[in-house]
Amino acid sequence: MAKKLLFTLFLCLLLVPLGIQAQEAEPNHSLQSGARALQFQITDDVNLESFSGTILSFKWQRTNRKAYRAGLSLNGGYLTNTQESGADELNNSQGGFDLLLNFSWMNYINPQDDVKFYYGFGPQVGGGYSQRTVEDSFDEEKVKRMVLSVGGLGYAGVEWFFQKSMSIHAEYQGSARYLHINQNIERDQGSDNEETSRGFHLGGDGVVFGISVYF
Repeated sequence: MAKKLLFTLFLCLLLVPLGIQAQEAEPNHSLQSGARALQFQITDDVNLESFSGTILSFKWQRTNRKAYRAGLSLNGGYLTNTQESGADELNNSQGGFDLLLNFSWMNYINPQDDVKFYYGFGPQVGGGYSQRTVEDSFDEEKVKRMVLSVGGLGYAGVEWFFQKSMSIHAEYQGSARYLHINQNIERDQGSDNEETSRGFHLGGDGVVFGISVYF
């Protein structure tokens, strides 16, 4: 009995330091396979918005070094205005929406360090539609505009975990997009007109700050 007790105490003394070392070796971050995160951008007035999209920004960690990130942006609105000038009345209305989807592959250079450097790149596709109507006593004009875009984005930044499941990050973003724009003008008095234009946009989107919540 005494030998078993001594042997048990010996195992406890031997395993306790190993348990402490294992606990200390446990990473203090969530860059692990299967981890997911919602990302939010910190704006100038300290409000939280989606990081890579105004509706949703989602990240899925494949390994401690590689991850996927997807974002969805959606903006829209509608506005009417009436102006009276003598006996004439002028009615204006305009509305539309813009949609942008992006997907990127993320790569962490030094996931073992406190400040983790990363970069990413991927495609993005978008579209938008708007309509403006101007109506008076003599004529009505409708301007319909449709925009399609396809391109790519890239970014590089740093991330720091202040808790295991929460981090803050700052990154510089840039994008390149090809635009296809179709505009149609309709008038009650005739003389309809349709225009098609194409363009290319290349530039930086500036530095953004964000916070990620892992689960």
